Amino acid sequence: MRRLLPLFLAGLLPVAAHAAAAAPRAGTVLAVEAGSVADLVVLDAGFEGGLRQGMLCRLVRDGREIGEVILVALRPAVSAALITRLAGDQAVRPGDVALLKLLKS
Repeated sequence: MRRLLPLFLAGLLPVAAHAAAAAPRAGTVLAVEAGSVADLVVLDAGFEGGLRQGMLCRLVRDGREIGEVILVALRPAVSAALITRLAGDQAVRPGDVALLKLLKS
């Protein structure tokens, strides 16, 4: 039995690594509305898609992370988020993909 455990665990490692790398998709950026204090990002998913106020999302374009947002207002099929971080000289654009930010365990 002790010899089977390492083989069993070795078989699970690739699955666990893939699961950690594939964060659930939160939606796609529909628009960015400039505000006097902060810009608002509008996503094409809302609470019917499982999103909740306060969730953090990574923004990705062409496979690279460009920033993070926090969900602040939700409707059934759309949500609004505030930009909390941007990488370098990046700007959020329609079509950018929002992925739920997961805690590392």
